[in-house]
Parts: sequence; C-alpha cells; structure tokens
Amino acid sequence: MIIRAVRDCPSGALSCAVDGVEARGQVNFAGERERSVEVSRDGPYRVTGGIPLVAGSGDDEPRNDGASREHYALCRCGQSQNKPFCSGMHWYVDFTDPVP
Repeated sequence: MIIRAVRDCPSGALSCAVDGVEARGQVNFAGERERSVEVSRDGPYRVTGGIPLVAGSGDDEPRNDGASREHYALCRCGQSQNKPFCSGMHWYVDFTDPVP
C-alpha cells in the first residue's frame, strides 16, 4: 500500500526504503507507462514514462535525493520554490488556465 502511494505521487517527490535501502526499483514503473507530457488543469505539466529532463548545460536536471526520474511535475505558474519542478504553489497563487 505504501509503495502504491509513492508510485501514485504525481510529482515524483516521494520515495521509500526497504531495510534502509531506497526501493526505487519497486516504486518506478520501469517502462510500464508510455512517455507523455500532460497539461493538468490549473496545475503543472505531468511528465511520465522516464522522459529525461536536461538542464541548459546539457547535464541531467538536478533533483532532490530519492526523487523519481520516471515521473515528475513541472511548474506552469512560475511561482515554484523548486523550479523547474512544481512545488504546489499554484494552489496558493490561484493559478488558472487562460480561457480560450
């Protein structure tokens, strides 16, 4: 149940350990999900399927220890405290999608 909750975390920020060892192999979907980028309503871009995120330098974008590389959320509101990743600030700044 815990591993499922970690796998379902939309931002990929959660992790878990078994006997003191990070269980990333059990948490990541290991190719089970197709690569996709979804625009969530009034929220971040949701990236799944292990799409690499590369910094301007050409290196992998740095992430917090334990953060998933299989799925993650990218900021759209411009107010994240962890750019380019979503920190949930869109909830506090009342970010809404433009009306077409």
